[in-house]
Amino acid sequence: MFKHKVAVLSIVSAVLLLAAAAFGGIVDPCESTASTAAAPNTCVLICPAGDGDQLVDKGAQISVTVNDDTGTGIEGILATDFYLVDCDPSRDMVLCGGSASSDANAATDANGDTEMTGDIAAGGCANGLSVVVQGFTIGCPAICMTNIWVKSPDTNGDLLVNIQDFSTFGGQYPPQPFTDTCVDYNCDGIVNLQDFSLFGLHYFHLCA
Repeated sequence: MFKHKVAVLSIVSAVLLLAAAAFGGIVDPCESTASTAAAPNTCVLICPAGDGDQLVDKGAQISVTVNDDTGTGIEGILATDFYLVDCDPSRDMVLCGGSASSDANAATDANGDTEMTGDIAAGGCANGLSVVVQGFTIGCPAICMTNIWVKSPDTNGDLLVNIQDFSTFGGQYPPQPFTDTCVDYNCDGIVNLQDFSLFGLHYFHLCA
């Protein structure tokens, strides 16, 4: 009986080791990195419908390296295992579909590398983004890319651009005093016809 139990345990251990080898290492957020070459205060327009700016078009593409606890890159982590969250303590970016709101371009390569260059399906407003992979926020402490600012015509973050958001925008439009930077959609320091045009392009857009 004892020998039988040992044999069973040996088989189970072998299966677990094979599974670990097949699926690669476990993500260590402290050994992993995320970075961007975006200029300071780079403005990225986001929309709940996912038809806002592409990060790459704003020079805000994000490079990610995912390592295990030995600092070795993990190959084959799916593109859909990545998404972006805000790291702004005073504002919120509200995601459409949670982890489905953004993803990487491709699975990680042999070095654990991938990029995020697309759009973000979200509403709200925040100064700073962090990368999440398989539920881990990269960095210890979490890496906050404060040079990327996200703004949405969905100002209240209910994932629908409607009359409520227009009322907020109108309250900041000249001759009204401009105090809310979240409605300065192109981050040029003023609210004007350009921002109105951007709002109009996304009016009635919603999270699908």
